[in-house]
Amino acid sequence: MSRRDLAAPLLGRAYAVARACRTFADNLPMLLRIAFIAGALLLARDLRNAGDHLVRAPADTEAARPLADAEPAQPPPERVPALSDRTRHFLNCTYEAYRRAHYDECVTGPSAVYPRPPEDPDDMGLALFEEPVRFARLDP
Repeated sequence: MSRRDLAAPLLGRAYAVARACRTFADNLPMLLRIAFIAGALLLARDLRNAGDHLVRAPADTEAARPLADAEPAQPPPERVPALSDRTRHFLNCTYEAYRRAHYDECVTGPSAVYPRPPEDPDDMGLALFEEPVRFARLDP
């Protein structure tokens, strides 16, 4: 037996694997098209099945009563307010004017988000401050 006879089966297998890979690569666009179409069909089926529970049964005309025979509407029960007083207070604390008036109630400690508002000149104890000088004259 020669070396060539020993290597011939291996070369045939290598060529078979290369041909299989080349065939797969050549047919990949067709495989992807088939997968896309199958996915679209499955999606359409799922959407149709999901829409079945949304379809309403036709109204039964015999069971419907005329509006004149309908019972008088009762007033709705009292509704609980959506915001409690505490929630409303902290919501108002986000507005600068309310926070300036009620700063100690809104902020319990030092805050980087809501710093203490600057004091007015009257609040600092400076009762005497210079008035601007205004001149007036009369023209004939």
